[in-house]
Amino acid sequence: MPTNSNPTLDEIRGKFVILQEFSGGNYGLSYGYIDKQDDYQMSTNWDLYDKWTSIKNHINKAQNGNRNTIYMNYLSAAVGSMPYFVASGHSSNGTSAPRLATGLTTPGWNSSYPDFPRVSCFIGICTIAFEGTNTLTADYIANGGFTGMVMADFPGKRLIENIIKLNDLKPLHLEQEYRELKDGRTGLCLDVSGGSSANGTNVALWTCHGGQNQKWAYDASTGFMRSALGKCLDNRGQAYNGGEIVIWDCVNSNNPKFDWVGTSLRNRHNNNIAVDAYGTGAGSQVGQWSYHGGANQQWHWGN
Repeated sequence: MPTNSNPTLDEIRGKFVILQEFSGGNYGLSYGYIDKQDDYQMSTNWDLYDKWTSIKNHINKAQNGNRNTIYMNYLSAAVGSMPYFVASGHSSNGTSAPRLATGLTTPGWNSSYPDFPRVSCFIGICTIAFEGTNTLTADYIANGGFTGMVMADFPGKRLIENIIKLNDLKPLHLEQEYRELKDGRTGLCLDVSGGSSANGTNVALWTCHGGQNQKWAYDASTGFMRSALGKCLDNRGQAYNGGEIVIWDCVNSNNPKFDWVGTSLRNRHNNNIAVDAYGTGAGSQVGQWSYHGGANQQWHWGN
């Protein structure tokens, strides 16, 4: 048995660990000691977004919390919804079953369920579909961080792999961890135009070349997307379609703060607005636009 209330992996590797929720004797780790999220009861399918919000908030709590605390995050729920639906958002328990629709569409309900996918788009109108907690969590942690323990029904390959990968990631604010940030369609890099470190310099897509003006590191606690040039991505205090994205001093204001949501980078103070690459060619402007889930709003870490 571990000799402390928060053992290391080395201490418990190859052993059974009892989580004790009963009195009399000392047989394992106290379940009451663990900081848990277990909002397991849903009245209807439409409670799924509230469940996801609880999960996301607990991930953020673990990310920014005390490392001497054990965090445990349950992705599962039931009662008014089937467990497979909570995990997948699908209409049945088949692996290839389609997602259920929420009954809402964009642009009319664009501010509703911002983390749920927009699908079946036609002439500017998209269906807002349910998304399962397993997929939402796998997306949310894909860019690194810390989760504590994750408890899930029906965990798939991607969720498991993304959790395991967190064991190997170093904090991205370390200088040696600055990496390229690539457009999801073209693989072009987010580039500080001309390599200038002056406040107000625009950012754009450009062919990846490994230069300092194409290297970034994200700090989830502050929301800063830092450039290796010593500045931060900055939204100029704007949160509307066509708003500028530039670099600026990393100051404690609303302007340089963003959230990773899946593979999108959202204005922290208005998560309905995402960093958007307007074109596909080298030199294409990068700015802000209402989140719609398109590939031009998806970003991936490179080298």
